[in-house]
Amino acid sequence: MVEESFMNSIEKEKILLDNELVPEPVLWLRFFPRWALITGLTTVIIPVLFLVGLGQQASDNALGKEFVELLQAARSPYMFRAAWAFDAIVWLMLGGILISAAGLLRRHAPVRSTFILVCGIAQLLGAFGSFTRLDGISDLAVHYSSALPNQQIGLLESYLNLSRVINSSNHISVLLQGIGYLLVSWGVLSMRGFPRWLATWLALPGLLGIAQFCLFVTGAPYLFALNVIGLIAGNIALNFAIMITLWRPPNSLVSSVAGNMMAEIRE
Repeated sequence: MVEESFMNSIEKEKILLDNELVPEPVLWLRFFPRWALITGLTTVIIPVLFLVGLGQQASDNALGKEFVELLQAARSPYMFRAAWAFDAIVWLMLGGILISAAGLLRRHAPVRSTFILVCGIAQLLGAFGSFTRLDGISDLAVHYSSALPNQQIGLLESYLNLSRVINSSNHISVLLQGIGYLLVSWGVLSMRGFPRWLATWLALPGLLGIAQFCLFVTGAPYLFALNVIGLIAGNIALNFAIMITLWRPPNSLVSSVAGNMMAEIRE
């Protein structure tokens, strides 16, 4: 009798997932690993574009490290635009990760889900910074290359002012991204059926984001190693792990995500 009841429960869950009664959070659970796959594949292109395609030559440091991007844009305008276009896309993809996580947590942790959603939308600020680099710095580089020496001084000042705006928007986005990932990790840790190791891993990009923001606020030297760890372990590897683990989620996780609606179906 108990076995029959259990089998009926499983059958009802399968029926629920195969028709239009699928709860919205379950749809987000399906979407989450698929978006993670696209995000991981897109992010793999970033180091190729920046390190191999654009690269950094000795001439890029001719005016000091503050003006490297300006001289890169002047030296290789098309690759500069391509690299920062993909960087902007990655910001948007990471925002999608947070938004989809907010969706699957909507019934399990509604308050945290709302904050995660806001953090995901805030990744538009990071994309804004990259698109501003793509458009604004590229335009300044064109003018700088053909300007007279006395005109170049004014263009360099304009470049520094533009860089401050870009960096400020990126720092805000990094902070909210860090908070968002920590909230996601906290939310899924208490979700039945969600792998604990993956929930813990989701906290890594959160901690790295907050660490980067703290370095900015305190004026401490920039640590390139944080970016490398964040790119490889906190983005590419993590997204592939999400894809592999959650592509076919266990029934216990589906039930936990669905919340009360799944409980009613069982009755």
